[in-house]
Amino acid sequence: MQLPAALFDANALDRSLSENKQPPLPLFQRSLKKAKSILKERFEQGEDVKQLIYLHTEVIDQLLSRAYSLFIKHNDVALIAVGGYGRGELHPGSDTDILILLPTRDLEPKDKEATHEEVELLLTFLWDLGMEVGHSVRTVDECQEQARQDITVITNLLESRLVCGPQALFTKMQKIIAPEHIWPSSDFFEAKLKEQATRHHKFF
Repeated sequence: MQLPAALFDANALDRSLSENKQPPLPLFQRSLKKAKSILKERFEQGEDVKQLIYLHTEVIDQLLSRAYSLFIKHNDVALIAVGGYGRGELHPGSDTDILILLPTRDLEPKDKEATHEEVELLLTFLWDLGMEVGHSVRTVDECQEQARQDITVITNLLESRLVCGPQALFTKMQKIIAPEHIWPSSDFFEAKLKEQATRHHKFF
């Protein structure tokens, strides 16, 4: 979705970042504050809520992509939207749920340390930005292991989409959590019914 410049001026933000005259955090903060203010105003004017939610999601995509470029220098790390954010339905006030997907657990110690340091810097930046980020950091194999054990994890991963990073890594994760490998459709459906029933019992 192409964002109107009045809502999010990507070119202006990119120019400011490339000029390197200001720290990046205030630039991101201003862009996010402006977008949220405009979206709130458009909501109060009665604009279609679904459209505003999709616009909000796209604004966050744009900011995350640029933050990723600032901090993640290893090009084998993917940033993936999961859950409601993965569906493209990021409501105001909701956590921005992301998965930092790593290629393998067998990285050289030096590369592993550098990658984790980059991820920590990225997450710290997002928190400083004021985003409520729910995050997990996993390899593809860890995604498969945890998805097999937890219906919530597999549900989030099934609703995932790539924000930035290598498409091949994301595709590999999608294949490894497919129904033919874990959670056949009938088992998944039954588990989701049980999950829903358990949730309902908490309130009755």
